[in-house]
Amino acid sequence: MESKVKKAANQRREIVHKNEIIKSKEKKYSELEERLDRVIKENKHCKTVVVRECKHGNTELCKENQDIKNSLYSKTQQLADKSRKLEEKDHIIEEKEKECQKLKDSMSRMLPPEKAELITRLQWDNREQGDKIKALTAQSNMFEFHAKKCKADLEKATDREERNKSCTWKRKSKP
Repeated sequence: MESKVKKAANQRREIVHKNEIIKSKEKKYSELEERLDRVIKENKHCKTVVVRECKHGNTELCKENQDIKNSLYSKTQQLADKSRKLEEKDHIIEEKEKECQKLKDSMSRMLPPEKAELITRLQWDNREQGDKIKALTAQSNMFEFHAKKCKADLEKATDREERNKSCTWKRKSKP
């Protein structure tokens, strides 16, 4: 009789403990959902990744994987935006260089030699714009490198998730 009472008390403690764990996990899950909603609201222009329930029970790994995916996507969007801006600036600079060449040609025909200073100044401005292009290209390369790094991190996290699923499946399949 006492052993049944002890077993019942132990089972009750286990149930209470498991309920506390479930409540804490649910709280973490709701906090993570709120955090994800905030990130989504902040990055409305980015494509969102849907959070699904974790099938293998490792919610932290799923959340880490989800964060990496969202980070990769937002960094990719930032890189694409920067690349578009850089291309637009390149196009504008090309047009300005053509205009400068036309002006230089027309000025060489029209202006006296004293105005050669103006041409020199325009050439100097052109060189400065070239330096700016180089700086923007370096920044674009840095973002591209960071995006590749995030992608590699995502692949590592995905591999870990797959291994965890495999281990969980093996444990469940063992009698």
